[in-house]
Amino acid sequence: MNNKKIVVFIHIPKTGGSSFWHALADSASKSPDIAIGDSLHEALIRNEPKENAYFHAIRMCDDLEKMEQNTLLMHMHYPKGNYRDISHNINYILLHRNPLERMRSAFRHWLQKSTAGGYKFPATDFFLSDFAPGINEYLSSCFSASDSWFRRPSADLLNFVRENVTSISFSDYINSGWQLGRLSKKLGISEIPVIHHPKTVTDKKFDRELDLLLSDNEEFKINWNYRLHWENQWHRDIGLPEF
Repeated sequence: MNNKKIVVFIHIPKTGGSSFWHALADSASKSPDIAIGDSLHEALIRNEPKENAYFHAIRMCDDLEKMEQNTLLMHMHYPKGNYRDISHNINYILLHRNPLERMRSAFRHWLQKSTAGGYKFPATDFFLSDFAPGINEYLSSCFSASDSWFRRPSADLLNFVRENVTSISFSDYINSGWQLGRLSKKLGISEIPVIHHPKTVTDKKFDRELDLLLSDNEEFKINWNYRLHWENQWHRDIGLPEF
């Protein structure tokens, strides 16, 4: 793509990604050289299945060649499709969070939504929801045809992530730490502000229900611990902070 550049934000659920993306896109929109795209949003506004987000991502990357802008900043919030097949000229941004905190927040968010209409779903449905996948499921789905989220990542995937993914911690974003300054400079944009997105704030009153499930529901506890184990393992293997 000559001097064209693609930057994709990998939005893992309940890592502060909605707040971060809105802040990042707002800062980037002030630069005339940056085009902004949201592949999942493109699918949803057309009433298409979420899986089509991948095909919109391909189209956006192809369209960059015809644009005046030299950089495409894209939001990726659905882990289907191998992004390594789209282009070899993509840099990725990943916001990560303590896996236990992330999963607790994800469960609270799922419970708020699942009980909003007055109907309560079985608790184990959480593990089938869009809120459950963590860093292991996103990276294995998006960057490898052979890796699985419930196995340790291959050397090929680890090398790819280390060479192409800029990771920022949730706490660093909240505290406007040095990692944000490095990212702003890399993209050539102004300072990225901290924005709290109200629709994604979860109510901690649901923590008691989660603690009861972990104490009394054996099936739920097994699934929870299994997922938490592998998310922690991938954090360690990639070299992110251990928890």
